[in-house]
This record gives sequence, structure tokens and C-alpha cells, in this order.
Amino acid sequence: MKHKLLAVFGAIIILSGCASAVKVASRYPEGKFLPTDPSSLTILTKTPERKFITIGEVTLRGVSDPLFAREERKLREEVSKIGGDAVILAFSEKCEERLAPAGISRSCEVNAEGKVIKFQD
Repeated sequence: MKHKLLAVFGAIIILSGCASAVKVASRYPEGKFLPTDPSSLTILTKTPERKFITIGEVTLRGVSDPLFAREERKLREEVSKIGGDAVILAFSEKCEERLAPAGISRSCEVNAEGKVIKFQD
């Protein structure tokens, strides 16, 4: 019984650490740019050749995987509200190893930071 209780508490701790967060901050007052269609948002990992201005910043914490499928919908919704055409993201991964009853436990968290941009052409 004691082992089952420990397993349940361990699962709760692991799941609570898996919550992801998507934060978008605009550099301009709300309403400066018209909202865009979330499905037309382009997600980039390098700077585009097209001319653009940066209209905001974005931070993703606790991304579920490098493809961030779960967070992508929320990202698209939030960026489209401030009128973004695209997001340039840089991903990073932080891993920890801990001693657990069953041996060494390794957990990793993928995060991303980037710019919300508006194309100028």
C-alpha cells in the first residue's frame, strides 16, 4: 500500500510539472494591428529574408515535445490577437537527473522564446 501511495504522489508531481505555458507580450497598444487568421501564422526557426518589424515577444515554457503540437494552437490564437504574421522561435532543452526509488530518473523540459513579427511587403 505504501508503494502505491508513493507512486500516486510521484505521478501527481510529474504531471504538475508538465503544465505548459504560452505567453505573448505586445510591444504596441492593443488594437494597433488588426487580428490575423491563426491558421495563416507562419512558425519559423530562423530569420526570414522578407522585411518585417517585431511587434511582440513570445515565451513557451514546458513544451510537450520539440514539435509542440499541444501548445501550437494556443500560440496561434495569442499571436493572431496582436496581429502577428509569423513567429521566430528558438528552442532550448533543460534536463535534470534525480535519484528515485527505482534508480536514476531523468526529466527534460523544452522551452522556446521568440519574436512576433509583422511582414512589411
